[in-house]
Amino acid sequence: MGACVVNTEDSVIKILFYLVSSIFLTVKFRLKSKAEDFFMFRKKHVRILSLFVSSFLIILIAVLLTACGAGGGGGNADSDTTNNNESNSIGPNGGTVTSSDGKAKIVIPSGSLSQDTGITVTAVSNQPSGNIGTAYEFGSDVTTFNEPVTISITYDEAFLPSGVSESDIKLGMITNNQWQEITNSVVDTIANIVSGTTSHLSIYGVIAVSNSGTEPAAPSGVVASAGDGNVNISWNVVSKATSYNVYWSTTSGISKTSYTGKITGVTSPYPHMGLINDTTYYYVVTAVNGYGESSESSQVSATPASTVFPDTTAPLNTTASNFINSGAASTNSTNVTLTLSATDNAGVTGYCAKELSAAPLGNDTCWTSISSVTSYSAGITFTLSSVEGTKTVYVWFKDAAGNISSAANDSIILGSPPSAPTGVTATVSDGQATISWDAVSNATSYNIYWSTTSGVTKSTGTKISNITSPYTHTGRTNGTTYYYVVTVVNDFGESAESSQLSVIPQAPIRLPKTGQTTCYDNSGIIVACAGTGQDGDLQRGVAWPSPRFTDNGDGTVTDN
Repeated sequence: MGACVVNTEDSVIKILFYLVSSIFLTVKFRLKSKAEDFFMFRKKHVRILSLFVSSFLIILIAVLLTACGAGGGGGNADSDTTNNNESNSIGPNGGTVTSSDGKAKIVIPSGSLSQDTGITVTAVSNQPSGNIGTAYEFGSDVTTFNEPVTISITYDEAFLPSGVSESDIKLGMITNNQWQEITNSVVDTIANIVSGTTSHLSIYGVIAVSNSGTEPAAPSGVVASAGDGNVNISWNVVSKATSYNVYWSTTSGISKTSYTGKITGVTSPYPHMGLINDTTYYYVVTAVNGYGESSESSQVSATPASTVFPDTTAPLNTTASNFINSGAASTNSTNVTLTLSATDNAGVTGYCAKELSAAPLGNDTCWTSISSVTSYSAGITFTLSSVEGTKTVYVWFKDAAGNISSAANDSIILGSPPSAPTGVTATVSDGQATISWDAVSNATSYNIYWSTTSGVTKSTGTKISNITSPYTHTGRTNGTTYYYVVTVVNDFGESAESSQLSVIPQAPIRLPKTGQTTCYDNSGIIVACAGTGQDGDLQRGVAWPSPRFTDNGDGTVTDN
């Protein structure tokens, strides 16, 4: 018991009150009616003084006991020093440890500890700002619990900051030197106690939280590593997450609604202890903050064993042989799509794609990390080198142990579309136009675009595809103007349009035959017509109708 120091104003007032009261009562019952008897030192007055002293001593002792607390531990009950701590050794049967000021408590259920462990609860004052009232360090922070424990802290409603109600407060803990809320906090507004469950010891206090926001994203990079009777689960930190939940089962297909066990309020890495060797355990992890719980991470699994052998099996590269642009033979863009796939029992954690056939090392810059998954399939964008020609891309996969798969490879030709054709000309005849152009190197075909409106392009003209020069466009209307452009096509695309040209189909002028059958030389002498090229030889033109004229029988004739 420490020394009791009576130094409060209340204690002094109590002593004075009892002192005056004892004097009054003693004098009242012992004085005679005559004033002179009071001043005589007789034997009876000695007895009065003795009774007064004894009464005062009894009252003084009572006051001291009241001020110090009868049987108490000593000290000022209102002290707020950082030395207020309580410690206790808690075993597998569980127990409770309370701070010496009685305002912070940890309740450890049976089975949470595997052996006797020293647990402390200490009031602190060097914590980061942000909490309401006193903060308490629950130690030690390396203690591992098999089941969650409950931490509770008493708050004073009168000391809540302006604008903060009891519905705005939660239990908080220090993580990375910052306050983070315990999302399963419960506020008892009758007893003024905030409590929550956790599996990790740290500095805890009462904090105020906002009532608006969004739940965090699902954790990525989840990896499960087996040990002897345990599995160690780790994952990447999720922005704005305050804690994490681990769901586990011995059956694949685990989710937040289908699981064997749920472990709340954990951090990465988390050791899952007390497991059965040679049994496969499946896990998903979720992130939690004040606004809810994320969706599940990708499932991972591990099988504890008394002797754990290192993972030496590389991922199986199941990428198809025609994985560039779905098997296209050529492209005119350096950006192509690679369709990749691989499997690994422990989980595929990355891929490497490059145009060099040399296998990469585990730390090569070509590696792209992915969330660990036993079966990976995705389409990713890859940039080819810019020089035109045949491009071959190689792809590898790796797992968490650093094992690297065999390579898959595919080739594609990178080139540019041809230039527009030149030398475009046209001739016309009755109801048709014939378009010609100069041949273009590496062309596989040509397209013609036509219109009856000037300014024809690939987007405005009517397309005639897969043709060669010359091309006769039949079925045209004589006397109508037609406009044409020509393009070239090869494996890398279509060229720009040629210069535009226009034509007007016309019916031929048909003259009648002259009727000449005789031919002459330069002297006017009749000669044989054959080979002279004269009318008598060619006899061209439209034949005269027969009969030439028709008698209409009314004194008129018709010229046929």
